[in-house]
Amino acid sequence: MDNRINNRFAKHRRCPADVNPAPPAAGGDNGRRFVLGSTLIILTGKGSIVARAPASGQTRPAAGSQSRTRQPPLFKVLMHNDDYTTMEFVVEVLQAVFRKPPTEAERIMLHIHFKGMGVCGIFPFEVAETKVARVHALARAKGFPLRCTLDSI
Repeated sequence: MDNRINNRFAKHRRCPADVNPAPPAAGGDNGRRFVLGSTLIILTGKGSIVARAPASGQTRPAAGSQSRTRQPPLFKVLMHNDDYTTMEFVVEVLQAVFRKPPTEAERIMLHIHFKGMGVCGIFPFEVAETKVARVHALARAKGFPLRCTLDSI
């Protein structure tokens, strides 16, 4: 059994062809250093330290600069009033699907009741779409015509 396991993992013990010894560090580091692709690997007596070096031609961002990542577009989930869905069910849905505390759920429910619609939350598209589907499924299961829609911000 041991031979079979050893043979099975034998390829993992060998160093790949693209592993090159790195030049020794000037900082007094006594570990073995290898470059694998663009990753510098330092093997020490305590374990492995991996540091990624930038690929040739790439520059690091200047100190103090911020990288800009695009935020996903956000959508409002709107709940619409109808004459059949009970206020209690709307509060239950706001608590279960949108994680609203009871007092906030009641406030939103009253806003929906008197104004005709209200905002249940603001989410990225996929999250908002999932919440709308959950509301529709819960309403359908209870026999209510409750409707939610998405509106982009």
